[in-house]
Amino acid sequence: MKMESLLLFLDISSGEFLLILVAIVLVFGPRKLPEMARQLGKGMNEVRRVTNELRREIREEAKKAEREMNSGEDEKKKEAS
Repeated sequence: MKMESLLLFLDISSGEFLLILVAIVLVFGPRKLPEMARQLGKGMNEVRRVTNELRREIREEAKKAEREMNSGEDEKKKEAS
């Protein structure tokens, strides 16, 4: 995601974003930032992984339900014949 689109999504200006970054550096210090960024990245990857897994499960269940509906319709056609 590009920084411009992220800032638009959060609806904050560049100055506000810079102020937030300065506050983070002052509170946590420059030595903690790489570790925090790694943890944030790991958390984002975990969220992405879980989201993809949930989407996959929903698709599989939808296909399964569709197959069951189709097989039920086939049985009704056989009985009607």
